Amino acid sequence: MLGLWIAQTEGAKFWLQVVTELKNQGVNDIFVVCLDGLKDFPEAIAVVFPYANSQPMSIMDSLIAATALQHRMVLVTRNVADFKADALGVLNPWE
Repeated sequence: MLGLWIAQTEGAKFWLQVVTELKNQGVNDIFVVCLDGLKDFPEAIAVVFPYANSQPMSIMDSLIAATALQHRMVLVTRNVADFKADALGVLNPWE
């Protein structure tokens, strides 16, 4: 676990602090950021990790994507729109 952050509100300043702390802990780059409607998070990520690919994604889809990335697997799904990150291989067998 890299950290646990708690705040009264979520906003640009809070998320910038979180990603800056991750960078200071030695995280060199983030390839894919799966977002579930977190306000101002994509902007904060872009400031600290400019090459990160941020995209909206449900928690369940992000767990599937992370598993596929970790094990270098191709994700087979009809729902290719939610998995459009360059680092993730996606295949729609119905096309």
